[in-house]
Amino acid sequence: MSKRVLITGGNSGIGYCTAEQLAGHGAEVSLACRDQTKGQAAIARIKNRHPDAKVRLFPLDLSDLENVRDNAALIYRELGELDVLINNAGVVPTQQEFTRDGYEMQFGVNYLAPVLFTHLMLPLLKEGNQPRILHVASVAHWLGRINKNTWRGRKPYLVMDAYGQSKLGNILFSNVLAERLRDIGITSNALHPGGVDTPIFRHVPKAAMALIQKFKTPEEAEEGLMGMLERKEKIMGFGHAIYRESDPRNAIIKKWSEELAREVGDTVLYPVSVRCEEVMWREKKLFCNADFFHASAYHFMGIPTELFTPIFVMSRVSGWTAHVKEQRENNRIIRPSADYTGPADAKWVPIEERP
Repeated sequence: MSKRVLITGGNSGIGYCTAEQLAGHGAEVSLACRDQTKGQAAIARIKNRHPDAKVRLFPLDLSDLENVRDNAALIYRELGELDVLINNAGVVPTQQEFTRDGYEMQFGVNYLAPVLFTHLMLPLLKEGNQPRILHVASVAHWLGRINKNTWRGRKPYLVMDAYGQSKLGNILFSNVLAERLRDIGITSNALHPGGVDTPIFRHVPKAAMALIQKFKTPEEAEEGLMGMLERKEKIMGFGHAIYRESDPRNAIIKKWSEELAREVGDTVLYPVSVRCEEVMWREKKLFCNADFFHASAYHFMGIPTELFTPIFVMSRVSGWTAHVKEQRENNRIIRPSADYTGPADAKWVPIEERP
C-alpha cells in the first residue's frame, strides 16, 4: 500500500519538491496550502511530470488558528488515516507582522499553528502505517531563545531572533512528541534542510531581479507596482528589520548601479529600479534595502541571476556566525558601527600576482 503523506505549504519551495518526489514514487500526497490558486498550480505541475500521481489539495491558513481547526476537521473527515505529516510551511517577514490571533507572525505561523495542527492530526496518524511526523526546522535555532514576552510582538523587531525562536520551538516540540508518542509507534524528527534557494529568500537580490525585469519602462513599473499594492501582493526588496527610515547601504550600491548602467548602456533596468523606489516610498513609506539595487548591479556585471542567492548567503556567513556566538555567550546580538579608514582607491591585483 502506498504511503499517505500530508505536507503543509506544499505549493512551493521545499514543500513542493518533496511533494513532487513523493508523488513520483507512488505516495498519495495531500497539500495543505493557504493560497489555493498556487496549490492548484503546484498540483498541475506535479501531474505534468507524473501523470498518474495521486495529489489533492486542502486549504490551510496557519496565521489563523480558527482556520487551522476548521480545516483540520475537514482533512480528518476526508483522509481517515495518515502515514506521514510534514510540517513544512513557514514565513520570514522582514518587518513585524501579526497573525489574526495577535501573535508575532513567525511565532504564530512557524511554531504555534503547527503545534495545534499536529495535535489535531494525531488521530489520523494513529491509524497510519509506521506513522511519522517531520518538522522542517533550521540551524538558525541556535539564535533562538524562548521568551514569552515576545510572543505578542517585539521591540525592536529582530527578524532572525524571531525566526530562531520559532525554529527552536519546532525542535523542542519534535523532541517532546518523540518522547510522548514512542509507545504508540509514532516517530517525530526535526531536520535542517541546509541553505536552499526557495521563496523564503524572496527578499534577496534574485527576487528583486525578478520584479524589475517584469517592466520595460518606468511608467509600466509604476502601473505594475500600483496594481500589486492594490492586490496586496508581496513586493520584494523593500523595508528592513532594523532600519526605519533608510538603509545606509542602499545609497552606495545605488550609485554603483547607476555607474554600471551607464557603462553597459542600460536604459531600462536602472530607470525602472529608481521608479520602483520612488513609488514604494510615496505609497507605503518603504525604502529599498541593500539587496534591491544589488540586483541590477550584479546583472550589469554579468553575474547570472542564479548566483545571486549564493552570493547573498556567502557574504553573510561570517556575520551570522558572529551573531550565533554573541547570542550564545551573552544572549544579545551586537550591531557595531564602523568607519572605514583605509585607502579610498585600491588597485585590484589578480590573486596569482599577489605577494
